[in-house]
Amino acid sequence: MSAVHQQRWDGERQRLFAINLAGGLGPLGTLAVTALRDVQQQQTLLSLSLFHALGPRASAGASSTRRQGAQGRGAQHVASWQQALPDGPGLGLQLAAEGGDIARETAQVLWQTDAALLSAGVSHRSGGSDARAGVSGGIAWLGNELFASRRIDGSFAVVEVGGYPNLQVLHDHRPVARTDARGRALVPSLRGNESNRIAIDPGDLPFDAEVEATELFVQPPARSGIVVALPVRRTRAASFRLVGRDGQAVPAGSRLQAEGDARSFPIGFDGRAFAFGLAANSTLIARWPGHACRAQLTLPPPGGETPDLGTLQCE
Repeated sequence: MSAVHQQRWDGERQRLFAINLAGGLGPLGTLAVTALRDVQQQQTLLSLSLFHALGPRASAGASSTRRQGAQGRGAQHVASWQQALPDGPGLGLQLAAEGGDIARETAQVLWQTDAALLSAGVSHRSGGSDARAGVSGGIAWLGNELFASRRIDGSFAVVEVGGYPNLQVLHDHRPVARTDARGRALVPSLRGNESNRIAIDPGDLPFDAEVEATELFVQPPARSGIVVALPVRRTRAASFRLVGRDGQAVPAGSRLQAEGDARSFPIGFDGRAFAFGLAANSTLIARWPGHACRAQLTLPPPGGETPDLGTLQCE
């Protein structure tokens, strides 16, 4: 329930009283009832609405509104269906039919890209038809780079992901953008002065990615931009089979380490191993209880999939 009493500086007054009720009807959806009384206009309005969710983004609704007062009576009835835009690129659609005091049919399609929002719609009523089209977007300059974006109303961030292209970027678990050819993406609509989760899907990363974290929590200033560098970097990696001088596989469970690197990697069955963070030429040291050996590793020129170097001898 609500009551509003407003008086403007020029003496105009407004007094409103309203009651709103809403409740679930199980599989039928949600029913809402609104009653409003405008004391100054001497008008009463009663509205009945039914809303039904058809999926994550699709919904249908119907409403009927009647009014009565000093200016006469009237009624308006609306049936609608819509598919909301996704958080990232995608299509949205709105269809509506109205009857009563105004009879009208409308349709609108929305196409959202990383760089703009495009819309087109048509409307028909007894007086004729009209069509409209529109485009909205934004331009951001940050980190000495110019970015085209959807409309920027609040804070935003340029996300850098180790130079990897076409990675899905998430804002609060929702996909919102993909990185460009340089591994950068602009994420609009961040909440200023609040914590925002910026992340990537680790399943999009190739094997040569060295990952310290796939998400960061950032708090940008209001209506400002920041650069967010996720700790992901490109490294050289390879798989191979490691054997001793006698041709026998290095025992499973042994640890493998590149000389000068603190990280170590496990050796699996039949001497199989995978290591990353490698140089073009590396010395590998394998250790197991009471034993150790060294192997020389040479990587092919970068490019393509992670190489399998075959069998390496450890001496």
